[in-house]
Amino acid sequence: MSMEETTKIVECPHCHHRFPVKLPIRILRESPKGAGAHYGHRIRRLGPLHRAIINTIREHSRNYQTQDGSFVRGLTKREISYWLHREGWKVSGNSISGRLSELRGAGILNVRRVRVKLYDRERMRYRFVSTPIWSLASLEGYG
Repeated sequence: MSMEETTKIVECPHCHHRFPVKLPIRILRESPKGAGAHYGHRIRRLGPLHRAIINTIREHSRNYQTQDGSFVRGLTKREISYWLHREGWKVSGNSISGRLSELRGAGILNVRRVRVKLYDRERMRYRFVSTPIWSLASLEGYG
């Protein structure tokens, strides 16, 4: 796998000699945080943990009320982990996070945060203050 490179001139802090250094070009992600794994669209077959997460969300989803009074149906990552553990799965939180991100990147899951807190009114900056709610989006094309 060849990576694109760029050349940068670096100066030694001791002798002040300048010399060129080849560096790999980092490709910045275009999709924002929360958009899922960038390779999710290439997943063709779901693994056993993917399927277990989907079934858990399908069977145990509940309603969460948003700030505007509407409801979102789904589960938090902690709840997904709890139900998987109850079903006999021994997986870490990082493993579950990875699979959730892959399913999000594949378009199978949606994620939504239900509360936002404004912390700098002058600049209109905000933070999410609750955990993400994961819900099913589509299983089209996956068997």
